[in-house]
Parts: sequence; C-alpha cells; structure tokens
Amino acid sequence: MKNIPGHSGQLRRGRTPLLFLEGVPLGGVVILNIRIPCEKMTIINDIRIKGHYVHNLPENRELLAYARENRRTGNMAEIAFWKQVRKKMFHGLDFDRQKVIGNYIVDFFVKRLGLVIEIDGGSHNEKADYDAQRDKYLEGLGLKVFHTTDFDVLQHVNIVLADLRKYIVENYEHEDDKKRNDDAYITTPAYGHPF
Repeated sequence: MKNIPGHSGQLRRGRTPLLFLEGVPLGGVVILNIRIPCEKMTIINDIRIKGHYVHNLPENRELLAYARENRRTGNMAEIAFWKQVRKKMFHGLDFDRQKVIGNYIVDFFVKRLGLVIEIDGGSHNEKADYDAQRDKYLEGLGLKVFHTTDFDVLQHVNIVLADLRKYIVENYEHEDDKKRNDDAYITTPAYGHPF
C-alpha cells in the first residue's frame, strides 16, 4: 500500500476498504474480483419496476398457526390465484400466502414491492368497515393494497393478472422509465399536435 499526499492510504466504502496499490497510478484501473450483491430487476412490459421493501413489519405471533391452517385449507379463489403466481411464475416476483402483518392476515404479500393482494369474497360486502380499517393500517406501514374479487379470480384469472400487472407498473415504475415515457409523448404545435 502506498501513501498518497492528502490521503490516508485507505478509503472505506461500506465495509470494503479501497486500497491504493503500489505501481498503479492514481486514477488507474485495477480489476479486482469482488462480489457485490445486487437486487434482481423486475421488468414488466419493458418497464423496470422499482422495489419498495418495508422492513420490520409487525407480526402477531399468535396468528401464525391460524395463517398456516389457512394456507393448508384455502378457498378456491386463493388456490386458483396461487397456482398462477407461486414459484415466482408472475414476473419473477415472490408471493407469500396468508402473511401475518400486525393483527391481520393478508391473502398475499410481495415483500420486494411492499404490496398486499386481497381477494375479497361475497362476505367482504358486510365487512367493508373492517376492510377499510385494515387497508388504512397497512397503508400506514407504507404498504400498498390491491383488491380483486373471488368471482373475478375464478372466472377471469387472466384479466385479474393483467390488472395486477397494470397496478404494479403504475405504482412501482422506476423513475428513469417514467421520465423516458413522459418525454416520448411530448409533441409540438409545428406538427399540428397540442402540447
């Protein structure tokens, strides 16, 4: 290691020390075999999706056994949806089923996006106040909630998946792609198009 005037000889970035090497000019290139962890990018319809991790979510441990039982039994709509998204089959996203968050058990959860998917059945009409309270709590934690109905999942699962895809793109599109897409639609009056 060489001492360089004005430098201590070692810089730190995170936990990895950056060294000034003997015989390599300042600003020179050295190829090191260092493995840097990076997040796998999700791309939907050629649009990059920005992750939105929400760490340290509260969890009522007393509900874990009940959630496990719900996963085992499940209703038809949840099973039909699960068959479409399990094992990262939906754009490489990892879905958790019957996830405990606080004092609630949500139908599906995508940790990478901080996204809750709720499949509302016929009984949800009577539970509108409960659903609104749950959604407010989840959104207060920084999560987003996507709702669909069990009827739609059972009768039109492809449309539900298309709606979910559209929701994800609208809510999680990477900023660089948003700017690029916004710029693509600017026209000028010279060509007869309004701004």
